[in-house]
Amino acid sequence: MRALAPRFLVENRVQRRWESIAYPEAAETMAWALQDPLTPWIAFNDHTSLTMRAFERGPDFTAAALDYDRLRQRRAGHAKRSGQTEDEYLARLRTVWDRRAEVPELVARVAAMGRAHGAPMLSHDDTRAETRA
Repeated sequence: MRALAPRFLVENRVQRRWESIAYPEAAETMAWALQDPLTPWIAFNDHTSLTMRAFERGPDFTAAALDYDRLRQRRAGHAKRSGQTEDEYLARLRTVWDRRAEVPELVARVAAMGRAHGAPMLSHDDTRAETRA
């Protein structure tokens, strides 16, 4: 994009969507991306489930069990799209969910990097104002 930028009629930026709970190791990639002269936007995401979100850990937060019927139905579709069996997909989801305690510190670290570089920050599918903050 830097090489093509002089030919564009508008300034183009990359939006980095970060699934922090699923890919905490990508925090280092975010640090690398922020070194670009065309500062990317950072979007924080957690798509483990709308009913089972690591970001949404308020006093009234309860996580749905992985065998909850609504999750089972959604998981079947997600597994099929990912090319995995439902059991393989569930095993991956359990691994991801077990790392949820790491998420708040990682989000805080990446957000601090974003602020330091003046990167616009977005979040996705929030249900609480505290989550967005």
